[in-house]
This record gives sequence, C-alpha cells and structure tokens, in this order.
Amino acid sequence: MARPQLPNLLDEIMSKIIGLVGEDSALYLGAFMRAGIRGYELVHHPSILKSCNVTPMCVNVGNIVAVYYEGLHRSTTLGVEEGINVLERNVPTHVLSTLAVGIFYMCLGKEMEAITVFQRLAGNDVELKSEAIF
Repeated sequence: MARPQLPNLLDEIMSKIIGLVGEDSALYLGAFMRAGIRGYELVHHPSILKSCNVTPMCVNVGNIVAVYYEGLHRSTTLGVEEGINVLERNVPTHVLSTLAVGIFYMCLGKEMEAITVFQRLAGNDVELKSEAIF
C-alpha cells in the first residue's frame, strides 16, 4: 500500500495541522508518523510535542503519578472542578491526590466533601498534622 504524501503543503501548515490534531490526543499522530520521514520529523518537533495531549496514553492506563500531575494541571488551566474530576480516581490510594482533592473542596466552599476526603486520608494512617506526607 502506498504511503500518503502531502508534498504541496508547507511545513508550517503541516505543523499547524499536526499541532491541532495532537492537542486533541497524541494517539491521533500515528498516521502522520507513518506517512513518511517528513511527517515523523514534524510530529517529533519540540513545539509539537510540548502541546500534545498525552492524557489518554498515561492517565487512562492508571499511571497514578500521571493522574496526579494531570489533575493539578487541569485545576490550574481548566478550573478546580476539572482537577477534582481527574484526581478523584486516585483517592484514597495516593496521599497527595487525596490531599489535593480535600484542599480543592475547601477552596470551593464544600466543607462536607472536604471532611469526607480528609477522613478517607486519615483512614490510610496519614496524620494531617505531620510533614510525613511531603
């Protein structure tokens, strides 16, 4: 089967297209890499890689640390509620995720939810008055 080529498109245009596709999900970039050396090189350009959404590749497979960082990232870019939605899959097994969710609930004024999360954290033998969690 012949590999598709787009020789008439400038690298700048191809980079823009690849960047927009990659922002949705890095999983969609495989077709560009398989299209040939040019596509492979454009996909691996640092400006493209920095903007790619790797969430499906890391978060959805259960990488606890990736979930934690993605939750913090989303809370600062999309809002605290979005961060909570991501982080809750780590509660109560990951201490820092659980602590972050509790703090985010407090910031939103949802004291009862925060108390519940902190109680779950205490159920993991984490003393909230110590520096042991850091």
